[in-house]
Amino acid sequence: KQSRKTGSSSPLGLLFDHGCDAVNSVFGSANWIAALGLSPRSDQWQILTLVVVPMAAFYITTWEEYYTHRLVLPIINGPTEGLLMGATLFACTAALGVDYWHGYEWYNNVFGPYVFAYLPESVTSAIVPADGFRNCDMVPIITILGLGQEACIKGYTMIR
Repeated sequence: KQSRKTGSSSPLGLLFDHGCDAVNSVFGSANWIAALGLSPRSDQWQILTLVVVPMAAFYITTWEEYYTHRLVLPIINGPTEGLLMGATLFACTAALGVDYWHGYEWYNNVFGPYVFAYLPESVTSAIVPADGFRNCDMVPIITILGLGQEACIKGYTMIR
């Protein structure tokens, strides 16, 4: 951003910056997976989501910048709130331990009674496991919702 302000930016610098960001998203995802205590044997969809969604959001943003020549980030975005969410996730793991993420507090106290209770029974019976979602399941679900927000905003920006 500073190089754009001073007029010293170049296509090579932009490519280098985006390349570093793309590689960093993989390492950030790996750290989230480790902090949540996810296992490749039993948590495949969570791991896949936490690896693919940040890369997809980065791709969508880069695609928009390529065509509009502007980098417009939504109010809730990966470089700011995503990093804060990661820091909060790490702090929770440090304070409460990995076992916290395998409990059901978020579902039982927040998402179950205030979100899923208002969905039709046919929807909840199809997507919610019998015992509910674990805390570590809610993180990828929130990440998917963030990607949906990003895709909708970027799609609208590209169309208008």
